[in-house]
Amino acid sequence: MKKILGFVLILTAVASAGFSQAVAAEKVVVAATSWTAAFVRAAGFTGQLHTLAPASFQHPPEYELKPSDIRIIASADIIVFAGYERMAVQLKDAVAKKNAILVQITTDYSLNTIKDSLNRLAAVFGTGAAAESSITMLTGYFSSLKSDFALKGAEGKDIICHALQVPFLRELGFSVRAVYGPAPLEPSQLKTLSGFNPLFIVDNWHNQIAKPLKDLYPKTPIAVFINFPGQDGTVSLMDVLQYNRKELFKALGM
Repeated sequence: MKKILGFVLILTAVASAGFSQAVAAEKVVVAATSWTAAFVRAAGFTGQLHTLAPASFQHPPEYELKPSDIRIIASADIIVFAGYERMAVQLKDAVAKKNAILVQITTDYSLNTIKDSLNRLAAVFGTGAAAESSITMLTGYFSSLKSDFALKGAEGKDIICHALQVPFLRELGFSVRAVYGPAPLEPSQLKTLSGFNPLFIVDNWHNQIAKPLKDLYPKTPIAVFINFPGQDGTVSLMDVLQYNRKELFKALGM
């Protein structure tokens, strides 16, 4: 997932040196999904940005490109993707046929990933100061969240978590005792997920599969988190963090 096929250069000679911020702002950037688009904006890019998978799409990695998307890709100077998208091979092929830069980033809500991906994008856009400002803001928000949970006695408690939400919950300091998904739960898996005493269960809005766990733990609240911006008007990385905070506090009655 983190590697690009050999014929694609993630950073060309120009990109490795980095554009100036002014030059980068004149470039056309295409992001595969609303999540990679949110990273682009958080890295400080202020120019023309197109997002391929609609923000309203519940499971963006499965989005299939349309002819209109191909025309947008053809206009791109820089394409940003994560590698797990169904369109990933087409994006690589498109870049191989034109003089564009393909940048692959990792997407999750651990601080290390956020820092690494924003710094990688900033190196291309020449927006190091803006990216550092975003990192500082997001780091501060994580600290605030941890303090909230510590005050409520929730930090460090055991939880059961959807696999695609684990980095975020671990970053918040929770003990992820059991992980399920992203595939639907089988009866044999339910047996391995029984016998815990979770404070709450986390599901993933983009492919919700926790219903069998509600039968297993009828008194345990389930918080449904998002990764890709779009739900309830979310756009930025901060929007997603705030949305998930609201959902968790609601589930816990906090």
